[in-house]
Amino acid sequence: MDSWESITAYIDFYANHQTQFKKYNGPGMWLDPDMLVLGNFGLSYDQQKAQFAFWCMWSSPLYMSNDLREVKPEIKAILQNKHLIAVNQDPLGIMATRVEKQVTGGNFEVWVKQMTPVIQGRYSFAILYFNRQPLGQPMIFTRKLKDILTGDGLDGAIWPPHNYPTVFDIYDLFDDGKKLGRFNITDNLSLKVNPSGGVAMVKAVPVVD
Repeated sequence: MDSWESITAYIDFYANHQTQFKKYNGPGMWLDPDMLVLGNFGLSYDQQKAQFAFWCMWSSPLYMSNDLREVKPEIKAILQNKHLIAVNQDPLGIMATRVEKQVTGGNFEVWVKQMTPVIQGRYSFAILYFNRQPLGQPMIFTRKLKDILTGDGLDGAIWPPHNYPTVFDIYDLFDDGKKLGRFNITDNLSLKVNPSGGVAMVKAVPVVD
């Protein structure tokens, strides 16, 4: 499994079966996409970040397969990222949904996970941007928050039309939870994502007066 091809195969498998899987993943019943391979030899630094991010977005068991005596500091920092671990351990245990896959080439994806805190009936969200583009430079991907949070699989079954939060505080989960600002739901969320398996991941918390 210690290869990027294996990781992307899991990502595709979960995306292709997300409707079925979400029914059977939650407190007391966790789907297991196999062990983490961070700290081994097959993945780049960005790809190791991506695997950990996806496993956290899916609320998957975080079983490590590497020799802990050999873990490099930068990989240890990923494995001990308390903000991502909080996403993984969120008590709602809702599996993330892929809400967008770029049609041309399929190289850009957006995943969303409903989570706590739930404020006056309004979910918080973890949002993951994923760049599969194998070559090139880091890219700025921009999507409107409302489009992300009303994507496929996150329709009225998730929150009724009258219950949209209109303002969110957004935090960068790979930058120690740094606050990126306060965003209206009609604002754009622009994040820089490296190629060849790069990810960016934020948390959006509703602001309710």
